[in-house]
Order: sequence, then C-alpha cells, then structure tokens
Amino acid sequence: MGLMGFMKLSSGKPKIKRTRPKKPLPVVEVMIAKKSRHQVIVRGYGNVRAAEIIRLVSEVAGKVIYVSPSLVEGGSFDRDELLVKIDPAHYQVAVTLARAKVKEAESKVAILEAEARQAREEWKLTRGDTIEELPPPLVLKEPQLMAARAALKAARAQLEKALLDLERTELRAPFKGMVKEEDVGIGQYVAKGQTLATLYGTEIAEVVVPLEREELRWLKVPGFTIPHKAKGSKAFVRVRIGKDVFSWEGWIARAGAQVDEKTREVRVIVIVNGPYQHVPPLISGLFVGVELMGPELSGIIRVPRCALLPNDKVWVVDNAGLLRLKDVKVSRLEAKWALVERGIEVGQRVVISPLKVMTQGMEVRTRIRDMST
Repeated sequence: MGLMGFMKLSSGKPKIKRTRPKKPLPVVEVMIAKKSRHQVIVRGYGNVRAAEIIRLVSEVAGKVIYVSPSLVEGGSFDRDELLVKIDPAHYQVAVTLARAKVKEAESKVAILEAEARQAREEWKLTRGDTIEELPPPLVLKEPQLMAARAALKAARAQLEKALLDLERTELRAPFKGMVKEEDVGIGQYVAKGQTLATLYGTEIAEVVVPLEREELRWLKVPGFTIPHKAKGSKAFVRVRIGKDVFSWEGWIARAGAQVDEKTREVRVIVIVNGPYQHVPPLISGLFVGVELMGPELSGIIRVPRCALLPNDKVWVVDNAGLLRLKDVKVSRLEAKWALVERGIEVGQRVVISPLKVMTQGMEVRTRIRDMST
C-alpha cells in the first residue's frame, strides 16, 4: 500500500518542458547614413625639377680671364651676374677695324653722291633747261653708288658682328639660380661652342606627378581639361624630413605631351614659385607627395571602403533588424572612403564591419559607430 501510494504521488508531478536556449544574434557595426560635403583630393607622388635649366656655352673663343666665385657646384648667382669673362683684346681690335671700314665706306658713298649731283648739274647746263631727257645711269654714277652702298651695308654688318662678339666675351646669368656643374678655370682656353657649366633656375620649380587618366576628370589641367591659358587646380607639395613635414603651395600648369606607354598614366606638371625662399628649400631631385585639390562635392554619402562589396553593393540593416543587400552608385573611390551618389537613403544603417557569413534577411544586432570624424 505504501509503495503504491508513493508511485501514485510521483506520477502526479507536472513534467518540465526542456527548451534549447536561443543563440545570441551576431553583432555588426553600422554607421548612420547622412549626406555631407566632401573635398576631392587627388593624391600622387613626383620628382622635383627646375623649370629652367641651361648649358652655359661660350659663343666666342679665347682665354678665360675671370671666373665668378659663384661658379662652383651648388653656388648661387643672381640674374645678369657676370659668371665668366674671356679676354676681349682681340675683339676690341676687331671693333676698331670694323668702325674704320664703316667710315671708309660712308666716305666713298658721300663722294660718289656728290659726283652724281655734279654730273646732273653739268648735264642740265650742256643740254639746256628745256630738255626733259634724263641723264644716263653711267653719267649719274648709279652702278658705282649701288656698289658703294652695298659695301657700306656690309661694313655696318661687320661692325655689328664685331660688337656682338665683344659683348659675348662676358657670359652672364640669364636668370637667378644655382650651378649644377662647371668645367672652366682662369687661364683656360675655350673654344666657340664649348660648354662651361650647367645652370638651373631657383625662382620656379616643377613637380612631375604621374596620374591615372580617370583622376584627371576631377582636376583643372590647362590644355587638357580646361583651356590652355586658364588657371589650373591648386596643389600642395609635401616632403618629410626627419619627423617634420614641410609644405609648399603651387598649381597645375599643364599635362605632359603623351601618355606613358607602359603605365598608361598621364604626367601632370605642378608649378611652385619661390622654392628656395624657405628652409629647407624645395631642391631639384626631391621625391615628394602631392595633393591636388579637386571640386567640393555636395549631397554625397561617404562610407568606408571596407563597407563596399564587389560590383558596388553594400549591406544595410532594415528596421526589423534584418540584413539587406543594396546596389549603390559610387562616384569616386578614395584610399579610405567610397563616395556614394545614390542607392543609400539618409538614416539607413550601413554595415561597416561585415561578418564572415552574411545572408539576405539574416537577423543581426547593431552597434553604431560615429563616422563624423
């Protein structure tokens, strides 16, 4: 009886229904989509070079009697500074002789002109005033005058050449600049056409920046995307020296003459005024970073590059907490950002930390990250 009662009591207890605990929903980081303004900056790298570079060449032969102390590698000089002087003695003599030739030729022309006038008067006296017949050219010494005037013209040209050669014994700097290399010394005999030094200007520097052709649509490049004489996009040239970053402001002056056959890139030339006015200077040969300022875009939604999937798609989380895959129109890709023109609505939650496995309609929890900075 006792055993039966125990069994009866035991069978009367309610059975506990066992359920598996719910698996926690995966968490994704999202940003709240909002429209903003964005400054387009095209970034590139390039080498600095002088805008002006010439070979200093002797235009006359002779012995060098002066070399400027500035004419050494790395030396600085001003515009019109005397750099080299060749002994002018020979050329001064040539000028004196040429002047004498001119005087002689002028005298001969003057004598012949006087004789021609006298011959005309004598012709009139012998023929009478009523005779309208003109004197023959030989009587008026016209052939002799033509030859004398031609000789005078040649003598004057010879004097002009002698003066020019004398002037060329002084080699002056055509611009303010520095010496790249030199090969001349006092007492040295130099030949006509001999290179004495290589000079480059320091008032203007150029930076050659190779860019992909697609990037040019964002920039004002004279002769390429805008008329030749229009002002190009602003540019900032930066270089790191140690822990410090130095910057120079410039602008796009032009594009290169052709597309690089290997890389298919276009060379953009940036101009910087006064590259040597600051310390350190923007010297030729430096490898620098360049920021080219494009337009400011408005009404775009900026999302991190990591949020953009192949074929221009992004994941968003709808109001029910479900994943939805959306097609977007991207106007520009940058190093960190994708600039979305359409396909995302303001206020939507865009996934910026994708999971390993994501499917359409998958339920997730969200954690919002502030992307305003």
